[in-house]
Amino acid sequence: MINLGQGNPDQPTPDFIVKAMQEATANPATHKYSQFRGMPNLKQAAADFYQREYGVTLDPETEIAILGGSKIGLVELPFALLNPGDTMLLPDPAILITCLALR
Repeated sequence: MINLGQGNPDQPTPDFIVKAMQEATANPATHKYSQFRGMPNLKQAAADFYQREYGVTLDPETEIAILGGSKIGLVELPFALLNPGDTMLLPDPAILITCLALR
């Protein structure tokens, strides 16, 4: 079994990333959850990434959502989008728990 959930890097974090993180954590604007509508520059960066990497054009205002965590994306957002009788495919959290228990 290959555990893809561990997420522990095996190399030191590059200095420029450490410096950027230190600056971001010192900024009071980063001390809270993001707005549900998302920061426009972050949404534009996501749209630019999809255009550059996949050749897909996305409207950052209507086709990109910035969520405050995976629970919102996997559980709460579908309640707002689905109608009674709709089918949704959702990852099985028990699989992740099983992989973590086997470590």
